[in-house]
Amino acid sequence: VPTDVQTTLYLEGRRLIDRCVRWLLQSRRAMLDVAGEIEHFGAEIAALRPHIPNLLVGSELERLRHRASELEAKGVPADLAMQTAALLDGFSLLDVVEIAVSEKRPALEVASVYFALSEHFEVDKLLSRITALPRADRWSALARSSLRYDLYAALAGLTSNVLRASAPDDDPAKRIKQWEEQNAEGLSRARGTLDEIVTSEKFDLATMSVALRTIRTLLRS
Repeated sequence: VPTDVQTTLYLEGRRLIDRCVRWLLQSRRAMLDVAGEIEHFGAEIAALRPHIPNLLVGSELERLRHRASELEAKGVPADLAMQTAALLDGFSLLDVVEIAVSEKRPALEVASVYFALSEHFEVDKLLSRITALPRADRWSALARSSLRYDLYAALAGLTSNVLRASAPDDDPAKRIKQWEEQNAEGLSRARGTLDEIVTSEKFDLATMSVALRTIRTLLRS
């Protein structure tokens, strides 16, 4: 495999490490117990990671397959290409495990609802919008990073809401529909705003802030 392709694989791993470290530092107020966190997350995440290609749906699944195919075309073995393509999706498993613990639900059940909601609210597209924002200086880079983590946090909150408002035996799409029926009025207003932002050709820090605030209004439902 050419050196530039090896570098691409390395950088994807480094991006995942960077996001996970930041998540831990932001979500743990006291001194970080590294061994304790490994014990808390290790087994569940190891069990969930192979399921990511089956948990993603719609455009997020298409993105995963396209990225894996690109890597394969550059000489990366198929299994490694898929693992690398799914690395950043694995970041979300930190939130999934936390929700599973707090809601006392199986982690796989939580993950299925989480990724279904991500597709339903086009979180992937919003994250791409955030990644494309300029980071010309320290403050713009920090603002961009804050938006990303706040969006993940909002998605985690929505997941908890849907889990509480729906029957555990139903499939994720039906569970989301049950939750939407209970919050139809507020959801209709939010949907209009989010659709406008996602489809707009112009976006900036203000636009993304409005999108995030709109999603947060649904957490009060």
